[in-house]
Amino acid sequence: MASRTADYKTEASGKKGSLMKTIAHILGLKDYASLDASVTLGELGMDSLMSVEVKQTLERDYDCVLSMEDIRRLTVRRIAAIDQQNHDNNNGDKSGQLLSSQDSPVNDFTFTVATDSVEYINEGKTGRPVILLPPLDGSYGLLNDLVAAMDRPVIGLNWTHDCGPLVTIEDTARHYLNVIDEKLKNLGNDYDLMGYSFGGCVAYEMAVLLQQRPQQLSADTRLILLDSSPVQFGIYADEVMKKYQLSDHKSQELETLMTFLAQYVSVDYKSVRETLEKTPAEERVEKVSQIFLSSMRKNMDQMNGVTEESVEFIAKSFSNKLLMLNTYSVCNKQRFGGENGVKFANDLLLIRAEDNIVNNKDLIKHDYGLSQTSLM
Repeated sequence: MASRTADYKTEASGKKGSLMKTIAHILGLKDYASLDASVTLGELGMDSLMSVEVKQTLERDYDCVLSMEDIRRLTVRRIAAIDQQNHDNNNGDKSGQLLSSQDSPVNDFTFTVATDSVEYINEGKTGRPVILLPPLDGSYGLLNDLVAAMDRPVIGLNWTHDCGPLVTIEDTARHYLNVIDEKLKNLGNDYDLMGYSFGGCVAYEMAVLLQQRPQQLSADTRLILLDSSPVQFGIYADEVMKKYQLSDHKSQELETLMTFLAQYVSVDYKSVRETLEKTPAEERVEKVSQIFLSSMRKNMDQMNGVTEESVEFIAKSFSNKLLMLNTYSVCNKQRFGGENGVKFANDLLLIRAEDNIVNNKDLIKHDYGLSQTSLM
């Protein structure tokens, strides 16, 4: 799994501020002690990968089960309350019962598989088109405000059933370039690439591949990375592998499937993971789909359009993408390092998180390591 992670174990329950310290480290907060008590994690810039890490921390170490939306709405004050109640209960009732305002196990992501590879996602009509590669869940929800504010046309590349066989970032990049060549011929080479999270790594790889095409096919493509870079994800992936001791494929696959469930539904982490460990490898995704649907049936109004087939595909895709990032992190040390490493030579714009979200400088440099991978 690739995400921002804490590189130390949670302090003993009951120590004031221990949960906030862990969450601050996940978000890369420099001075969390001075935060306003009413500020939410969503307002602090928590992305989807960070929220999964926070959710797993709450469930593993605090017996606190919250939906992803509840986690985005958590304030500094409420985080302190979890710490205090955890101490007062002395391993008694779950803190989540105090903090969840409603039982909403599934977030606002629609569990349908796109049928079209290409999607026009804003009304921009002027300027050079931007081709957008979305994050792990394949949706554009987190980027809606940004995209709506752009005058330039923004075209999204969807994860369809054709993407099922893809197993590496490089394969994914080649697939999407073929989609552009076949379905967006009118653009020629006149477009830029933009990616966020997982999509940032795919966009980078696409830009590098375009650069390597024969001269008559080369594109003067500019690259926009939203809080993302291949080096950044490589470091995060390595940290997670060490933290959770994910030394073999089975443990990595189990953790990616648990991450998928944690992203969308509330489950008992330990018991579900034990169940998946006992489930034959070829049946694990089906089992995850069954657990997911069982949880969703508690909220029947969220079942519209959700099928077991679509959940299985989305769960398998989510797991595969995380495994891709792990593999990519290993490969990019060799590909991007040294004088002969792969370098992106065109214009590259990195848009970092706001100033109050500062990554641990021991893990990531100010430029997210992009000076190693480009001629910026």
